[in-house]
Amino acid sequence: GVYLPFWSFSMLAQSSWSAAIGEHWYRTETYTTVENGKTVTKTRTVQETEWWDLEGRHHEYYSAYLISGSRGLSQNDAARIQPFHLAALRRYEPYFLAGWLSEEYSIEREAALEMSKDESFRREQQAIADFLPGDTHRSLRATTHFDRIQSDLILLPIYLLTYRYRGK
Repeated sequence: GVYLPFWSFSMLAQSSWSAAIGEHWYRTETYTTVENGKTVTKTRTVQETEWWDLEGRHHEYYSAYLISGSRGLSQNDAARIQPFHLAALRRYEPYFLAGWLSEEYSIEREAALEMSKDESFRREQQAIADFLPGDTHRSLRATTHFDRIQSDLILLPIYLLTYRYRGK
């Protein structure tokens, strides 16, 4: 086992957005076609979409998003080993590390903050899209401002196993 550093971020995202929302409606149309040399009249249902422009505001608080603080653990790999039971975190005491390896952070807070903002913006866009009425939407544009940003540097236990099999 080894303790690896993670940055934990929480922030309020406040967005102004605009989009076109679409509501589907259906009409039945009759058409003629030739089948086996005979003219046949058929009907089919055609989906139409009526579009309206809409704009509004959305805000959400995103908390405890973890960014790997180690250059040795990519953010993609860090996401794959989550979730961690963050409610069990304790304030640091030196004896916690007794008998364990630990790594100091090698990714600065500012770089981790930018990654966290990118992910929070992606989540905010999805939250807005999920919030929109109608059957579909297009041209979603959001301007997001982040406020009340808080961060903590935490150490989380990672268990690693390395082995050789047939010389590999």
